[in-house]
Amino acid sequence: FEKDSFYYNFYMAERCFIGIAVPVFFAMSGYFTNYRKEKVFDKRMVIPFLVWSLIYGICNDGIGILSLKGVFKTIFGLNAPHLYFMFVLIQIRLLLPVIERYKNHKFMPCAVAAVTVFWYGWYYASGVFGSVDFVLPVGMTSFFPAWIVYWYIGFLLIEHDIFKDISRNMFLAGAIFFLILTIAEGYWIEICNIN
Repeated sequence: FEKDSFYYNFYMAERCFIGIAVPVFFAMSGYFTNYRKEKVFDKRMVIPFLVWSLIYGICNDGIGILSLKGVFKTIFGLNAPHLYFMFVLIQIRLLLPVIERYKNHKFMPCAVAAVTVFWYGWYYASGVFGSVDFVLPVGMTSFFPAWIVYWYIGFLLIEHDIFKDISRNMFLAGAIFFLILTIAEGYWIEICNIN
């Protein structure tokens, strides 16, 4: 689309509604996580992930799936990149004991935010100054730092029963604020890509 056309601006606004699905999914996952009952290693997540990654690997690489590279691609979900959300949830599940132990410490929200800010800062810097493909062949969004802040928000909502203290107007104002931030981020990314 031509810059400053109706379609361009419509796309930039539409992008924030499309892009909200995955953060909401991770927030809901955090909200519905019962860390007191759930195991760190949950075969209900790991086995389907590995089976489907293996099936995609066989379809893509055939007998090459038996090589060390094929095994690596299966374990890290490179054969089925659209299943990255399961790989991320498995990583977060492995972090549950740490999150549970330090959930009431003051530094925990700061640590989660710092990890995410660092991760996205690295991601944006790599887009502006070059590529980090040689460092992370799996992709930036396939690792927990890209999504843990959303999961942690959902976790805090249930842990502290925050919804009982938030009025509808405050919730709506927050949603509009983040919608505006998302649209601004879309324009900023476009500017970085053009330059």
